[in-house]
Amino acid sequence: MLTHLDLCSGLGQFAYAGAEIPGLTTCAFCEIDPYCQAQLRYNFPDVPIEPDIRTLDYTRYEHANFITAGFPCQNISIAGNGEGLNGSKSGVWHSVYDAVRHIRPAYIAIENTPELVRRGLGVICQNLAGAGYDIAWRIISAAEFGYPHRRRRILVYATNTHRIRRDAMLLYSRAVEQVISESQEKEVPGLAREFERLRSPQFWSHDYANLCALDNGYSHEENAADIHAAGNAVTYHYARVAMQATALFHNIIHNVKENQ
Repeated sequence: MLTHLDLCSGLGQFAYAGAEIPGLTTCAFCEIDPYCQAQLRYNFPDVPIEPDIRTLDYTRYEHANFITAGFPCQNISIAGNGEGLNGSKSGVWHSVYDAVRHIRPAYIAIENTPELVRRGLGVICQNLAGAGYDIAWRIISAAEFGYPHRRRRILVYATNTHRIRRDAMLLYSRAVEQVISESQEKEVPGLAREFERLRSPQFWSHDYANLCALDNGYSHEENAADIHAAGNAVTYHYARVAMQATALFHNIIHNVKENQ
């Protein structure tokens, strides 16, 4: 059984991916943005929402054995100011780490910009290692799943289950690669056909203006919150890799414990 606590939840992509996995339950979200809170409340009406990670009561979630966090990347991204984890936004990592230290989940998954390698990954690894975790990371590109763009992101995953198996981190990494490989086999061919259709002149010869306003773009006033939330959101495919790989790894560890 995986009990999932989703920190810096955004639109809840980790929870969406987790809903596909039997035996995995999201026990709570933690999200400060009012628009994202409204979306989470609408899509996950039975899951409580904590409004601020800085005031989170950790004792309420000590039963969680899996924490995810797509914490803010603004101070880490190449478009940001380069302050890294010392910045006012990306510094939220320190609150994520406080939650990890108090709750001590068996599994952790973190998503962020690949610039984290230069602007904070060392601190994160030092923090987690000091708390007794083994850590690995994988930079993932949307192109790996068949999309015609890169949108590279880093997935950091950690576990403290090495006391059960010394090769726990190796097994976790293999689970990540297995999920990515299986996703590629399932999705890449279909996406290739879809994008081939979108490249066809016949597709764009129709008048779609009344349907999706392709000729006029978005209305800033009406869609600004949507665009902001989507731009900051964890990409669903990356969230699914984290959730499915953790569930696969958890099952391996669980079977080992039963056989000991």
